[in-house]
Amino acid sequence: MAKQALIVEKSKYPTLLYRKNGVLKLLESGFFAIGLLLVLSVFPFRSPGFVVGMVLSAVFAMLIVPILYLIWAKPSYELYQDRLLAKVGTKEETIWLHEIEKEYDLPYIIRVKGKRFPLLVSDAFLKELNVQLEVVRRGWKR
Repeated sequence: MAKQALIVEKSKYPTLLYRKNGVLKLLESGFFAIGLLLVLSVFPFRSPGFVVGMVLSAVFAMLIVPILYLIWAKPSYELYQDRLLAKVGTKEETIWLHEIEKEYDLPYIIRVKGKRFPLLVSDAFLKELNVQLEVVRRGWKR
């Protein structure tokens, strides 16, 4: 096993704004629903106050929840020559590169043993991962 990581990345806030995993999607939806219920309890339906409150609830859910997730989960990824180490919260997962299949609908989603796995990483990390996947598939040395 390789001891030196090729690239190490901790997820950053701008990345979490447009790349989401299931937990982050669920938190955003939950925060929006709670905000919507609070606004609905204060303002009548379809009133200007209701519309403004709904928009503010959506903005809060989309901009603040990724910050909370980043503080709580601290997602980080390490790419080695033969594996990818993903740490999200207290969960640490080792993914062997020969088990990874690419998903072609979204570039940050991979398939591992038939299960979709979102990577909350930058484009530079994804590029390096794709290069290393080709190295492993073709049996080259790096």
